[in-house]
Amino acid sequence: MSNAAVVVPQCTHVKTNGEVCGSPAVSGTEFCYHHSAVKTALSRPEGKASFEGFAPIPFVFPEDRASMQINFFLLLQAFNEQRIDQKTYRLMLSLLKAMAKNLGKTGSLVEASNEAANKETASKKAASKNEEEEGPFADLHGLPQEQFNAAARERVDKLLDDCAAEGQKKAAAANGNGTH
Repeated sequence: MSNAAVVVPQCTHVKTNGEVCGSPAVSGTEFCYHHSAVKTALSRPEGKASFEGFAPIPFVFPEDRASMQINFFLLLQAFNEQRIDQKTYRLMLSLLKAMAKNLGKTGSLVEASNEAANKETASKKAASKNEEEEGPFADLHGLPQEQFNAAARERVDKLLDDCAAEGQKKAAAANGNGTH
């Protein structure tokens, strides 16, 4: 038996903040399991045209604060160029905010591996799970996919309409207070 160290290939994915992933690569590939799955999910079939004239926003995978900053900019740019409407902008913005919140205090999907960080992460996950279970879609989880999608769209539309109405009320109140 030899005492020679076994060299394990590392993932070569470069994050948007410039760091190399460095996790062990899947055998025969240059990426870890996570980045292999992400690259597969994000790859588009050759020659596939945009859907009914809609050009997708080229978001980057939300793995750190730098990628989230890029995604916020891409969304704002699409809205500014009128490629998406206000309703779509607000929905996507709220989703991006939720993803940014998932990054936690470290700004990374992977938290520090010390015991205190693990306990904090576990308690946050438990709180997040409780929030999720009690959230606006909790009662829809048992529905078939098609019914779930329709009900979720309906609720998201209502939430967006409620937000817009609240914004209009605030604007009216501000305008009313400024005239007295």
